[in-house]
Amino acid sequence: MSESKYLENTVERRAPRAVLVDWTRFPVETIHIAWQQAKKRGGYNLDPQWVRDNVPRTQLEDSFREIMGDFSPCPEFAQISFVIENCPRALLDQVVRHRQGSFFVPSMRLISCPTFADDGTYFVPTSIYGYPEREALYNGAMKAAQNAYNSLVNLGVPFEDARGVIGLHFNTQVMVAVKLRDLMGMMQERSCYILQHEYWHPVLFSLRDQLVEKVDPLLGEIFLPPCKRRKNARCVSEREAVMREKGWDTNPKCPIFPDWLERTGRTMDQVQKETYAEPL
Repeated sequence: MSESKYLENTVERRAPRAVLVDWTRFPVETIHIAWQQAKKRGGYNLDPQWVRDNVPRTQLEDSFREIMGDFSPCPEFAQISFVIENCPRALLDQVVRHRQGSFFVPSMRLISCPTFADDGTYFVPTSIYGYPEREALYNGAMKAAQNAYNSLVNLGVPFEDARGVIGLHFNTQVMVAVKLRDLMGMMQERSCYILQHEYWHPVLFSLRDQLVEKVDPLLGEIFLPPCKRRKNARCVSEREAVMREKGWDTNPKCPIFPDWLERTGRTMDQVQKETYAEPL
């Protein structure tokens, strides 16, 4: 997966990121055991460490990819837990829509946030970061929201009511526990560069890098965008990709869309005509 503009200045923009907390010790080997024991009448060693030490790596990789491309329940036997730090409330709304996982979020009903603007506890989009006039207006709005929040609290308004003046880019954190099968479903929807990757890209890359480094390099393949998962896979956001290439949409261009066009033998004009893409 190519890096993109969404990964630039992530610290300064208070962009979200994932921190891996816990995981099934040998996820690839555990999935392999589930796959093998379902096909044999006993006699298969059920120790993941034995599988790691004795089964050829190429065999593990082949079975993993076969299972990932199937609707097998085997990936449900592996699970990971992670925290999304600097999670804008707008991103949180999207995260919890993936109802297969378990989620836990600090409550703004109980926790006061009187200095969130002063502390920079809010997300700054790439469309604003680096543009002085836009930043001044945006940061000023956050400061105004902080002042309104504190004024309401000082007047005796409960936290749970005063929080209503705080916007959707207020950063919180959420802990997520998810089975590998459900993580794959989440990536199917969220790993496209076009679909609000402003939020998702830093989360996906940080989680992918930690899984590859700490758990198993093979898990990195889960994070491939939909258009790269199969040889003839479709782009799920053709219209938006064309509009960004043409300059009709000012959001960052998809870095792999030209490669997808070449790989599928299609042209920009052809996709534009098929998707009815036109200037906004």
